[in-house]
Amino acid sequence: GPTGAQGSGTGTADRITEGNSYAEILDTGTNGIFRFLSEGDEKMRITHDGHMGLGETNPQARHVVKDNSSNN
Repeated sequence: GPTGAQGSGTGTADRITEGNSYAEILDTGTNGIFRFLSEGDEKMRITHDGHMGLGETNPQARHVVKDNSSNN
């Protein structure tokens, strides 16, 4: 899909898009994130400090996996 710089209002973003799905790098100037969205829903995020979340947009540990059931 196409690539291009997108303004996020609080920094800069670069995005690779295909339909409603994209991978995006956001940089606020003091930290940044790398996130993956499928059909507009965020599936994975990697934070500036190396934390990765699957189904979690604010991971507080190296690897966080979360689903919508009671079994996280």
